[in-house]
Amino acid sequence: TRFQVPPSPADLQALDRSKILVVDDEAMLAEMFVSAIKTAFSDRTVVSASDGRKAVDVFVAERPALIVMDISMPVMNGEQAFEEIRKICRERRWALPAMVFCTGFVVSDSLQSIVNEDPSRTCLSKPLSINDLVDAVRKLLSV
Repeated sequence: TRFQVPPSPADLQALDRSKILVVDDEAMLAEMFVSAIKTAFSDRTVVSASDGRKAVDVFVAERPALIVMDISMPVMNGEQAFEEIRKICRERRWALPAMVFCTGFVVSDSLQSIVNEDPSRTCLSKPLSINDLVDAVRKLLSV
């Protein structure tokens, strides 16, 4: 029987720790999140996307080490985008980005499993305060 052994973290290509991706289909929220993160982390570049499909494309192009991802979005939701990003990272032997998931709905069992499997992931409930967002980003940047 063949077993697939996952690569050790040392064997994975690092992502760009100077970049943060914000993904939200609500333009006003996305602008607020981007502005708050740029203000709090002026040494970081913040890029954005308006749906999960675009988030995957921006992730591949920019390779940010941290993503703030809305869950409920058109085209591709946040969970689907994360799973696509995970697949790409596995295929290309890239490290997985830290994730701050944001949702205004009840957290699904599958999302809770994604968050629970790695300390570099968290989930915030909307509406959320800018301070909570900045604190979550700060915490994950230090992991």
